[in-house]
Amino acid sequence: MLIAICDDDPVQLGILNDAVLECGPLRGEDIVIETFASGSDLLSAVESGKRYAYIFLDIEMPHMSGYDICDEISSEGTSIIFVTAHTSYLSEVYPYRYHGFIPKPYTQAQFDRSVSSAQELRGDLQRFTYTESGGEHHLPCRDIYYFAVDNHYLIIHKSTGTLSLHRVTMQSAVAQISGFGFFRCSRSHLVNLRHCVGRKESAVEFRSYCKIRTNEVTIARQKEKEFDRRLFDYKKGERYGH
Repeated sequence: MLIAICDDDPVQLGILNDAVLECGPLRGEDIVIETFASGSDLLSAVESGKRYAYIFLDIEMPHMSGYDICDEISSEGTSIIFVTAHTSYLSEVYPYRYHGFIPKPYTQAQFDRSVSSAQELRGDLQRFTYTESGGEHHLPCRDIYYFAVDNHYLIIHKSTGTLSLHRVTMQSAVAQISGFGFFRCSRSHLVNLRHCVGRKESAVEFRSYCKIRTNEVTIARQKEKEFDRRLFDYKKGERYGH
């Protein structure tokens, strides 16, 4: 999961960095943090193709304010959380596409609660996008149990059946839904941790309510310990809104 934090104060950047690393709601995710001392640097990274799951954004910065940056960045797939020492700005942020507001100074518990609230909103934003019959379609990630590869097809096993996409690679699926709670358990399978209950020897097990042909998916031996850790951390985070 790629996360951006932007603040013109280097001390605040360090505090934000530590808060993200200690954040309970983000446990179980492989986090990579990129820091920016100016809004223009962050905007350049976004324009270069960087896709951030979360952006923690100071409001009052020289040259480009947090509002200016928010106007320039698409919120599709990204949770934007304002962080500011000026609580008076709270009434001003309503017109913007944001998902959280953290007043400075803050405790770790306050930070976690804000991220948890953003995750509840984010759950509705998490979608897998694909093109079919000349049109763009969006599939909510919560409805996906797992992805599988079969020859030149990507097969999506979901709550209402299966969907076969021709010449869509597993790598492209992984890149698109990075940070949405999925785990690649083999070259051919990408599972949604939301619906997993554990591992039985060399197979990932799904919840009993999953309407799929089999409630087990094979996992590569070298992935077993990592899956156990990721699932354990993910389930711990469920109380925070995963």
